Amino acid sequence: MIAQSTNGGIDWEIILPVSTAALTDITIANLYVVISSADGNFIRGNLETNSWELITTGFSTYLSRVFYNEHQKTLISLSSDGDIFISDNDGNLWAPVSQDNHYLNSIAQSADKKLLLVVGDNGQALISDNGGRTWTPKTTPVNTNMEGAIPDGESGFIIYGEFGLLMQLKDFQSEWKIINYPISTFVHQLLTDTLDNWIAVGTKGIILKSKNQGKTWQPAITPARENDYFLSIVRDKKSGNLITAGPPGTILVGNKNTDEWRVRLALSDANQGYFHRIISDNKGTLIAIAGPGVTHYSADAGDNWQVATIDNSKQLFNAIYDQYR
Repeated sequence: MIAQSTNGGIDWEIILPVSTAALTDITIANLYVVISSADGNFIRGNLETNSWELITTGFSTYLSRVFYNEHQKTLISLSSDGDIFISDNDGNLWAPVSQDNHYLNSIAQSADKKLLLVVGDNGQALISDNGGRTWTPKTTPVNTNMEGAIPDGESGFIIYGEFGLLMQLKDFQSEWKIINYPISTFVHQLLTDTLDNWIAVGTKGIILKSKNQGKTWQPAITPARENDYFLSIVRDKKSGNLITAGPPGTILVGNKNTDEWRVRLALSDANQGYFHRIISDNKGTLIAIAGPGVTHYSADAGDNWQVATIDNSKQLFNAIYDQYR
């Protein structure tokens, strides 16, 4: 369906259908209205004659966006298959200029009109400094679906996406700055390290840090793997080390004075190292409680781990340290 109003949206005229496909996006290019569709074609309307026509492209992909670059006088369209198409003649002919693997959601232009940014699913971002004729991947530190972007400053952007993602790019040469990290994983434990500094751990090897009492979060750079599943975290007060543990038998230690995290145990077998809880006596001794699996202990603030002498046929889930005895 296409409807148009000539009196500010009070009354609407339904245009006779030009295509049976779902229509996905619309833009104004000079004297034309250009509409993208779900079957890979376009509808173009002439604003002077109020005539409408179907432009077939030969593409069969779902077109998610159509954008008019007034600075370069080009039309750009995005697809669900990761394609970027361009037209130099008001949409008569289209040519592919980039192909990626993920759904592309949105396109934005910088305030100085020099840069175009395309964002999509799984952290995909591409940038162009020549009006969309060539595109360069702009690697992002997330694999979250990015829904859109807005210009920021003269030549920068802010991206927004699912689970509260906000990222900032100052200019073409800059790296991404995460303003708010998407918490899309299951968080299992929160450690209030100090009044302001909070740490959260959870699935997919995630360790999140907040320096403002949980208002915003950023990921810690760690050697954790996608299949690591952190269930518990403590700080050993004597050494200052942060220690987190979980299946499949992974223990990471974070140094007190740096942001560096090191793998100190990697059993790679949840049946042996399903660590439910890690406890500390605050004097350098730690216990990683396994259930099921094999309970481990460390006498040097988490650097080295040995098998504890305990009945490993039992599934152990929790423990406390009795500091008085």
